[in-house]
Amino acid sequence: MNNFQTDTNKLKKWNWAAFYLTPIWSIAHKLPVYTVLCFIPFVNFIVYIYLGVYGNRLAYPKSAYDTVDDFMEVQKYWNLWALRFIYITFILLILYIIFDFID
Repeated sequence: MNNFQTDTNKLKKWNWAAFYLTPIWSIAHKLPVYTVLCFIPFVNFIVYIYLGVYGNRLAYPKSAYDTVDDFMEVQKYWNLWALRFIYITFILLILYIIFDFID
């Protein structure tokens, strides 16, 4: 019982991929309801935050991974790519602001 509690506690981490790459992440993790909800204005912000917090716990039962550790290892790569996209978005936003002021 203690091992199960420890494993489920590992799923209680923020998921950047579920937050920032919601449509792609939710399709890949067999959560189509959230894919649809992320395109509804005003509801999408709630969905993004909800999946950021609870995404791991929602996706793990539908995954093909045998252990939580295997699932979380794959989520590390998802999160890495999401953070890369966040950095790229931030840099492009800064460049847009800089060059918009030049004109």
